[in-house]
Amino acid sequence: MKPFLVITPTILLKKVLHRKKLRLLLVFPYNEPIISKIRKIEGYLWSQTLKGWYTDYTPKNIDYIKQILKNDVIFKLDDSVYNMNFKIKTERKPREISEENKAIIRAYVKYLNGKCYSESTVKTYFTFVADFIDYVKDTPLNTLTNRNVEQFIEDVFIPRKYSIST
Repeated sequence: MKPFLVITPTILLKKVLHRKKLRLLLVFPYNEPIISKIRKIEGYLWSQTLKGWYTDYTPKNIDYIKQILKNDVIFKLDDSVYNMNFKIKTERKPREISEENKAIIRAYVKYLNGKCYSESTVKTYFTFVADFIDYVKDTPLNTLTNRNVEQFIEDVFIPRKYSIST
């Protein structure tokens, strides 16, 4: 008779951005005993989007989950856990564009749609033009020069790491 082989489940711990916060994500195949233990821990929630259990990302939470499940699973740490340069995207402030300039942007979008550009291209060009008009603020559009465009590229495109060729 062959001996009974027990396979210890593995949980992958990842650092992710979810709901605008850094989270500790636990990823593992369905395992009811482990799930029932996680459900009993305060602060853990299931994410249908991420297909895993998550909580706030802190070193304390990593240590705690390792302590609770140390006899039940093998832990693997994703490289993201060690990445200290994980950046949370900041909220962009709403653009302040006059109604007159909004009408110009709408006409430009209508023109692009008339040229049968893809929805993605129209959205990209719309965003760039709206950002540019917001950048130049109250400067009348008929007085703008190439230098204004160059300054916009230097001050906005490059810091956001947009492609200049766009």
